[in-house]
Amino acid sequence: MIRLRDHERRMARFHAIVLQGALPLGNRDHRCDLCHEFGRIGCSGRVMVDGFDTEDEARQAATRLLRAKRRKGYK
Repeated sequence: MIRLRDHERRMARFHAIVLQGALPLGNRDHRCDLCHEFGRIGCSGRVMVDGFDTEDEARQAATRLLRAKRRKGYK
């Protein structure tokens, strides 16, 4: 989990990134999910789930997402 706080702008946000095996529901072709929850600290966040064929692909996508957020100031 990474957070961004800016007291001058009264901003407090978070991003939580989790890799998990895909649940066997319906006709899913992928094997690993990248779950990305984000929003304001203290509120329920939004959740996005992306499916990947391999855990390595999901891990690479998570790394890219973390790098992008850290460039914006998340710690």
